[in-house]
Amino acid sequence: MIPAGSTSENLVLNIDLAPTIIDIALQQELGLDMHGLSLRPLFEERPGPWREAFLYEYWQESRVESSTGVPQTPTILAVRTPTHKLITYPGFSNWTELFDLEADPYETRNLVGYSNEINRHVDMCNLLAQTLKETDFVDRDLTHKWLGGDTDVYFPGQARAKTPTETRRPPLLHPNC
Repeated sequence: MIPAGSTSENLVLNIDLAPTIIDIALQQELGLDMHGLSLRPLFEERPGPWREAFLYEYWQESRVESSTGVPQTPTILAVRTPTHKLITYPGFSNWTELFDLEADPYETRNLVGYSNEINRHVDMCNLLAQTLKETDFVDRDLTHKWLGGDTDVYFPGQARAKTPTETRRPPLLHPNC
């Protein structure tokens, strides 16, 4: 059913594997309430709507860098489209990253703060907020802290620099980033 060496330019995720296997094995869509989409329509080259973006989440690891008091891998909330990627670190708005994946596939140029990229930045922030809502993002407390910029809740009692983020980043363009 799937030609050897098949590729797709569509945004596919590992969560698409289970729905694909079920769909191909049973030769029908079951309408199961599960994350992911069957890849079968892509292999059969049937036109139809496909995801235009997806949410990426990573929860902070407990290991903390001793010199900065910051987790070695902090919490990340990101959204990816076929052409762009926005990466946010809740509580650390000065770390926000925006990449044009067509012009810069190796993600070497962070576009945050460039005046000619403000509209794209705001659009991606809106898309992230929409995607969080659509996926029923569960940690509402984290979202509140993120939007409020309260980083102390993540590292209670941790000694770290108290440098205001406003001195190290462009002005906040959107409440979601």
